Amino acid sequence: MQPKHKRFKNRSITPPSMATLTVLLKTALSEVQTHCTEAGLKADRQKKIDEKQSKVAERQQELKEAQQAGNLDKIAKKQKKLTEAQAELKQAQAE
Repeated sequence: MQPKHKRFKNRSITPPSMATLTVLLKTALSEVQTHCTEAGLKADRQKKIDEKQSKVAERQQELKEAQQAGNLDKIAKKQKKLTEAQAELKQAQAE
């Protein structure tokens, strides 16, 4: 009985030259320096925080509406969602 898979010949792989590695590293460094600025990172962080704050406000409104309706099951669900949104906001602020 023959094995299901054919065996491949052992082929050696030539590693990239130092010159090629140097070019790749310089390109990567240039990209990081161009696109990962401190101001850009701060703006991204603030945008994430703003989105989480908006979500908390939305969840607070939903909880308020559930409380006004008096449905205990909905109140518990909305409270849970609000707590989760607050935790996400806290985590975003800590990053």
